[in-house]
Amino acid sequence: MTIGKLRWLTIAAPVAFVSVLYVLLHTVLEELHDFPGVMLTAVWAAASVSFFSFAVFRLVDRLEQRIVDQNRDLATLLEVGHGVSDSADLDVALSHTADIVRDVADADLVEVWLLRDHSLELAVRSGESEGGSSERDPSGKTLARSALTTSETLVFRAGPDDRRLVELGLDPSSIGMCCAVPLAHAGSVLGAMYVTTRSASGIACSIQLLDGIADRVALGVANAQLHERLLGEAVVEERVRIARELHDGLAQVIGYANTQTLAVRRLVQSGRTDAATRELDAMGDALRGVYTDIREAIVGLRLATDGPAGLAPSIASYLESFEHMTGIATSLEDDDGAGDLRLPQVVEIQVLRIVQEALTNVRKHARATRVAVRLAASDGDLVVEVEDDGVGLAEGNGAPTGWPRLGLRTMGERAAAVGGSFTVASTGGGTAVTVSVPVAPEASHARSAR
Repeated sequence: MTIGKLRWLTIAAPVAFVSVLYVLLHTVLEELHDFPGVMLTAVWAAASVSFFSFAVFRLVDRLEQRIVDQNRDLATLLEVGHGVSDSADLDVALSHTADIVRDVADADLVEVWLLRDHSLELAVRSGESEGGSSERDPSGKTLARSALTTSETLVFRAGPDDRRLVELGLDPSSIGMCCAVPLAHAGSVLGAMYVTTRSASGIACSIQLLDGIADRVALGVANAQLHERLLGEAVVEERVRIARELHDGLAQVIGYANTQTLAVRRLVQSGRTDAATRELDAMGDALRGVYTDIREAIVGLRLATDGPAGLAPSIASYLESFEHMTGIATSLEDDDGAGDLRLPQVVEIQVLRIVQEALTNVRKHARATRVAVRLAASDGDLVVEVEDDGVGLAEGNGAPTGWPRLGLRTMGERAAAVGGSFTVASTGGGTAVTVSVPVAPEASHARSAR
């Protein structure tokens, strides 16, 4: 019964009752027009109205209770959803969810099992067996595995389902009611949630609520696994990049130094000390250059993990170190508070690394005396520009020591990885490297509020 149907019932039923009573009183029940028939008719009408009213009130109470229960279930789902999405630690989110389920279901034990490397592992346990061994209480793992296999919610009650429990190797006497709900997302089953109680009244909440909670938990698990996979890929990508830079920088310089050492030895043996000195000077320049590269890389890596929060403070900190190491004057310009925008951490790190790479190119090839970094907001993007007053790409493209550089390609790859764009503009009066990355809507709103 819905509120709409109840509304029409309260209109139609009295009208029908009065119409039928009127017809009866003017046909087969005409004798009730006289006393005491009138009194009997009035009593019967009053009793009918009272019965109808009590029935309507009972339906209203049931509908109100249904609304209360639905609101409670929605509040529970909202709390679980917020807990799973807001927490960066999956174990903390699962533990919070298990406690919520135990409370709303009035359960003795709640377990969350996750499928990891084709093996079912206990992620969280909340209840009387908390901290105990799953081997001593195998019900959860057994039913979780069954839910994974069937991809369906399994519900067992003591008594009617004793035979099914025995077939699964479980003891019905220790279970009043239990269920195992699969954690499924995008067609994949990621685990199962096990809920049990010894109470004869069973689980206090609906199975539909547990299904809804399981859907939100599965989404959180899928997001956590995706984040872990992306983080692993980012680590691998960064290792490959560092390995490539070491190969193109440090390894080649060491190889060059090794070759030149043999040449210097032959020059010294032949008495050509002036030529040997020139070769040693060249080796010293190359080694100092790679030493500076390593220092820049170390500063950049430390800044990306331990530096100040926010892109603008991180760039400012790096510019200070860059100016101290190179003697090149630096400046940071912030257009209309663009530096206040907060980007996702992965985007901030990539933009910071692009700026660092651009400054490395300035140091190596531009022969500049000044470099400026500008931050601006344009059409929903954050635009970062690194401009120097050096010789420009046309003249400065080749490094003095002759070593190849892949900085431009690396910067383009970093920008593309976060959905941004990368351009280089150069004249005889310097080079401008520009990277543009999209800004999350909430970040834009936060800046507008300020």
